[in-house]
Amino acid sequence: MKFALGPVTGLVLACLALTGCDKKAPDEHAKVEDAVVATVNGQKIRQSDVSQLYNALPGQYRQLPIEFLQDQLVERLVDQKLVTAKARADGKEKDPKYKERLAQAKDQILEDVWLTAEIDKRLSPERLKKAYDEMVKGFKPSAEYKASHILVKTEEEGKQVIADLAKGADFATVAKEKSLDKGSAADGGNLGDYFAPDKMVPEFATAVTALKPGEVSKTPVKSQYGWHVIKVVDTRQSSPPKQADVEPQIKESERDKVVQEILDELRGKAKIEKPKPAADAGSGHEGHDAPPPPAEPAKPEGK
Repeated sequence: MKFALGPVTGLVLACLALTGCDKKAPDEHAKVEDAVVATVNGQKIRQSDVSQLYNALPGQYRQLPIEFLQDQLVERLVDQKLVTAKARADGKEKDPKYKERLAQAKDQILEDVWLTAEIDKRLSPERLKKAYDEMVKGFKPSAEYKASHILVKTEEEGKQVIADLAKGADFATVAKEKSLDKGSAADGGNLGDYFAPDKMVPEFATAVTALKPGEVSKTPVKSQYGWHVIKVVDTRQSSPPKQADVEPQIKESERDKVVQEILDELRGKAKIEKPKPAADAGSGHEGHDAPPPPAEPAKPEGK
């Protein structure tokens, strides 16, 4: 099966040709496993080159394992070797267009390297902790529930399950035998970790909030999935997320703020002049004598 990578691959290859995509020297262990996947006129293409091209692809392509794209990526690297070799042979490295684009690429790389270092320096643990404290400052605890259920097809089946439980049947055993929700049935009807009521369908949430820990619903609860017999295992008050769990989001948010701070600082120290666009210059008559007023019409003689 083939997957078309589309024109974006050309941009990625150009990135590789100009910048090397920040390629790092492999360690000794990596050298041993970095197999040669192709040779083009004596130039080796290694698996690490394939991996770097794969990692540089847009996210929609990286949803596929590298193995699915391996052959196509190798072929594109072969094409790159052939095209760049021919371009050098034709003297394109002296082409003004090449030099201009190379200079632009160098500026972009320099910008990226400096900004990354400055951002990392400013994203201190203290700043991240302050942002986390600000995030959880307005947190209000709410009730969370841990529950199990037995899902059946009809109300009559649900009533029978409730009657069996009232006679002493084990909830987990009945769930494994009768629940249509096979995912939770395998775990005795357990629905997993604590949840807020708004994470469940309304009918289920209403029933759960009316029960105390250890209680089973007295009547089957209907939802779009069927009829539920619900048991609340435990309740607790929610707590704010731990900083480690939300740190990626905090970093992303603070990174944007840091970039804006840096740009504001640089602009504040710089002398930036912009010529006024022609469209904003006015009517187009500025600097010229105003046109004379229209002549009055001649008056008839004797008037």
